Formats: sequence, C-alpha cells, structure tokens
Amino acid sequence: MERELEVAALALHSDGPDWPSLSPGTLELAELIAAQIAGAIANAQLHLQIQREAVERAALAEIGRIIDSSIDIQDVYQQFTEVVNRLIPSDRIAVALLNTQKHAVINAYVWGTEIQGFGLGGATPIIGTAVDDVLKTRTGVIAGAESPQEFIDRFPGQAASIAAGLRSMIVVPMAAGDKIIGTFLLRSKKPNAYKSRDMELAERIAAQISGAVANAQ
Repeated sequence: MERELEVAALALHSDGPDWPSLSPGTLELAELIAAQIAGAIANAQLHLQIQREAVERAALAEIGRIIDSSIDIQDVYQQFTEVVNRLIPSDRIAVALLNTQKHAVINAYVWGTEIQGFGLGGATPIIGTAVDDVLKTRTGVIAGAESPQEFIDRFPGQAASIAAGLRSMIVVPMAAGDKIIGTFLLRSKKPNAYKSRDMELAERIAAQISGAVANAQ
C-alpha cells in the first residue's frame, strides 16, 4: 500500500487556560477539518508547480532564441542576463572560459556587480575557487554563508567577491562534447540565496549556451 503524502499540517493555538485539557472530540474535529482542506491545498501546490515549470520552460526557450539570434554573443548578452535574472535573481552573472593550460579562467562575458581582479578579459587562477571544485568533480557547486569568513574558509580564492559584497554563488560546468570549456557563474549579495532547484536551472542554461560560446571562441 502506498503511503499518503503529507502536504501540510494544521496547527491550532489558544491563550485559554483550558487548552491542555481539550476533549478527544475537539481533536477529532480538527482532524476532520485537516482532511477536508488537504485536497485543496495539494491541488493549489500542484497548480503553482505547473505554473512555475511553464514559466521556466518559456524562459529557457527564450534564452535559446536570444543566443541563436546573433553570431556575437556579446551583442545579446544583456538580453540573456535579463531572462536569466527572471529565473534565478542574481547580482552578477558571468561566463568564464578555461585557458589552454587549464589553470586559470578568463571572463568572456560579465554582467552586474564588479569584482576587483575579476573583470572582463582578465585571467584568474582557479586554485582556491569554486571553479577548481567544478573542474575536479564535473558537477555544479552552490556556496553561501551567513559569515563572510565562513565563505572564505571554504574558498580562499573567492575573497575578492566577498569584498564586493557577494555572499552566495552557483558555479556549473560548461561543456562542448565531453570537454569542459569553462563555467557559468551566478552570484548574489544575499547569504544562502540559492537552492538546489536554482542549480538545476543553471545547469540547463549552461547546457543551452555552451555550444554557442564554444563556437564564438
């Protein structure tokens, strides 16, 4: 027998002195009310999920059209970042490509908050950064902390981004065939701003633009 999915909890509170001695009938009534409204809540949640997924699919399709509309991605990067921000609100968005020695990345496209030493076209060593972890594992990384020092302890090479006020990030690999060519990065000034769903979307975006970025290079 399949276990029923718990979608929410009904909580009742009272300031009255007799609350601890409520009769069993009151508890049964609360259970009946919870059973009555559970279906409506589940349907509302499903409706919101369907709406959210429809918005995500439309935005991803729009990203594809934007990237395919120009030979030079720099011409459409502003439009691209606007759509990405509708999906995953961020304060900085960048595409960083590996150099030939694979010990540094070069920011090919950047939008948003400036980070000293991480500007457009500059080469940045990957040691001590989240990019290093991504290249080793070939999977994305989410980072965020309430304490700036906690963030720096994990990724010493990201100290400049902390100094710029950025407290969270997503870094996902970009690949052409089976070869990683760089990373797609999102950063936010909010601590712990990103969730696993955001990283899934970032991975889909990276997969969608990787071919165009590789061709542009």
